[in-house]
Amino acid sequence: MPKYKYKSLSKSGEVFSGLMEADTKFEVLQRIKQEGHIPVEVDVHFETNKKLQLGFLSFGKKDKATSSDIYWFTQQFYRMIKSGFTVDRSLDILLKQVKTHALKKLVMDLRIQVQEGKTLSESLAMYPDYFDSYYIHMVEAGEMGGILGECLSQIVNLKDRQAKVQKKLVSAMTYPTIMILTFIVTGAIFLFFIIPEFAVMFKEMNRELPIVTQMVLTVSEVFQTYYLEVFGTLSIAFVVFNFYNRHRLPIIIDGFLLKSYRLTDIYIDFLSERFSRTLGSLLQSGVSLYQSLEIVKKSLDNQLVKDHVSSLQLGLQKGNGLATQLWEAAIFSEIMIQAVHLGEENGKLGEILYQTADQFEENISSNVEVFLSFIEPVMTLGVAVFVVIMILAMVLPMMQAPAMV
Repeated sequence: MPKYKYKSLSKSGEVFSGLMEADTKFEVLQRIKQEGHIPVEVDVHFETNKKLQLGFLSFGKKDKATSSDIYWFTQQFYRMIKSGFTVDRSLDILLKQVKTHALKKLVMDLRIQVQEGKTLSESLAMYPDYFDSYYIHMVEAGEMGGILGECLSQIVNLKDRQAKVQKKLVSAMTYPTIMILTFIVTGAIFLFFIIPEFAVMFKEMNRELPIVTQMVLTVSEVFQTYYLEVFGTLSIAFVVFNFYNRHRLPIIIDGFLLKSYRLTDIYIDFLSERFSRTLGSLLQSGVSLYQSLEIVKKSLDNQLVKDHVSSLQLGLQKGNGLATQLWEAAIFSEIMIQAVHLGEENGKLGEILYQTADQFEENISSNVEVFLSFIEPVMTLGVAVFVVIMILAMVLPMMQAPAMV
């Protein structure tokens, strides 16, 4: 039987607190009232394991459920509902299956809310850190239309597909990131450790050095002598720039992503896939177009596109068509705009958008391959050229020195 920690007030104003075993939170409230007290606070109490602490490190159970926990919860909950169990019964079964502390607390809280008479969507809305607007409105639409199982299935499908797309984008940036880090580490080793050793030897040679060697030695000397000043200046400049442009900086970055060569196709397809799949699934579940756009806006990361979606909502209030507005803005893919136009004509906007998202997912896969085939040789060549310059800077003076007998 779960335990609840409570706090109550007596008629004289005295504060009482403690632990109470009960099946539900409602039962605890009833007991407190029967004792003639006013309930102030009642929460589920969990026995926490002791943590092993060492300095600033601590080892123990996590206090927050992860995205993987929420995904697992949604999958299992969908299967329960699809099997014919009620929401309350499904949560009760899941509570016995959950193994993580944070998710167990979340499921128990949801079960309590539902037992107290709240709908599932209302209960989920109390935990915005775990359930976004899309999730909550899909559940709400499922409850209103009697199709909760189908809506949960769409949530699982959407999250799964978005995770796959995200994984493809991460894979596209993994190699460039590794090469950039390799370039930085290699440059630091040459400039701070290898070049200074050769600089002493070149100084003893007392000869005029090649221009490449002089340049490399100068750069190495500057970094060794003024690296703290350089790093400090760059850090201060970044902080100041970010402080005065904290609202404009995201827009600048978002604009770069929308216009940058080679990245544009991938990024536009990513935005189009996210927009069309989310909007399509919401519309198919019976959510209004205006409300669906509001949810889609919250799911996007690009501030410029968010502003564009806001303008779409204003246009809808004025009676303008969605496809016409998308065409004028020219942000999303032309394929999606044509799909929206067709959907508005035949009244199947949600279905067509959801199907179109599959095409964008395929485009992302092919564009990632093209991007990698372009960027891999370029970055490899860049690192190779840097290493060759470093080696030439060290070898040329020795080649010009008189042969040793």
